[in-house]
Amino acid sequence: MDNFIVKLISGDIIKITTQEYQNLIKQTNQGGLKGVLVFIPSTNQSINTSSISHILSEEKYNLELREKRGESNKGILHDGTPVVRKFGRYYLLSDPECEVDSTYYKEVAKDCVPTPQEFYKNYAELPQEKRLEAILGTIDDTKRIGQTKQLKDLLS
Repeated sequence: MDNFIVKLISGDIIKITTQEYQNLIKQTNQGGLKGVLVFIPSTNQSINTSSISHILSEEKYNLELREKRGESNKGILHDGTPVVRKFGRYYLLSDPECEVDSTYYKEVAKDCVPTPQEFYKNYAELPQEKRLEAILGTIDDTKRIGQTKQLKDLLS
């Protein structure tokens, strides 16, 4: 089942299921209501629809994250090591002569090292062994074929 990402005006993000997305669309479209408080069961919280910036599929969100990562020259590896990217290669921030081993750091091999802001916002609180899985999870774009048709079917 596909998930969706709700981006709020405050910059916060909330992951919702397809069913919650459909309910959110239904509730906000009934009678043209604005500023409706909607309960999201999977997160056990309510959001005010007037605070939503936009909603996009998780795949699209992950693609945007990956593109933003490519624009940054600094990042943090899954074990918390700060790195800097020069000419497409990653080096330790503490020792710019020491190149990072891409066989150990899978996020380097796949060029998906999170930016410092992204790391501290999304991954720092996770246990170290779960961080790599979460970081690499943002690059699973193998299911993108046919996503446009599925999204159109949901909206109709």
